[in-house]
Amino acid sequence: MKRRRFLYLAALSPFGAALAAEDRTQLRQQLKINPYDKQRLDAFAASVPSESNANIQSYDLTICYLTYCGTGEMEKGKAAYTALMQHHPGSTWVERIAPERFKKRCPDCQQRRQRREICPDCNGSNICPTCKGTGKLPGLNDKKVCPTCNGNRRCPTCRNGYIESQTPCKTCRSSGWVLDQRKMMQTSKRLLEVDLKKVEKGDHIRIFRTREERRNREERDTELVP
Repeated sequence: MKRRRFLYLAALSPFGAALAAEDRTQLRQQLKINPYDKQRLDAFAASVPSESNANIQSYDLTICYLTYCGTGEMEKGKAAYTALMQHHPGSTWVERIAPERFKKRCPDCQQRRQRREICPDCNGSNICPTCKGTGKLPGLNDKKVCPTCNGNRRCPTCRNGYIESQTPCKTCRSSGWVLDQRKMMQTSKRLLEVDLKKVEKGDHIRIFRTREERRNREERDTELVP
């Protein structure tokens, strides 16, 4: 049971057995250059059980989890995180990369947990279908206020062109939240730049930017804008 998740990780790629003996440092360097290389990522995940140092092994599982989720392969990322919790329950990585730290609002349902559909009356334009956005009745009665929208020119049936349905949102599985893949990939790239000697010693590694660093980056980006 304890090695079941590791066996699953080792079977992620048909190239895993052939590349498992390849130098893991070289694999890590290749991932640093191109973390979207799925073959290399699968081979790297398959070689994790062969690592003898517990600190490096938990570090590598963290990279697998973040990179897999960052590329959209959620099932593999979940397997890597489960392996991290099972084999290294006392590791600080378990709490520091918890899914709650990478949550963002679902872009499809906007945290309503139900699917949104385009309004059939205005076809998503949010414009009153009776007065066509003028606020008054067309034709000879153009001086009278439109009775459908009461002069506000918007479609009364919907909200911003969408209507709520009873269908559960498939994107977030009715939770209202999804994982921020962009943030997870950025964190993975930052971790790949860490000196492996610090990881081996168990030194504390900062993976998120401080407020001052974020502020300095925003100021630098503002200066670059013409």
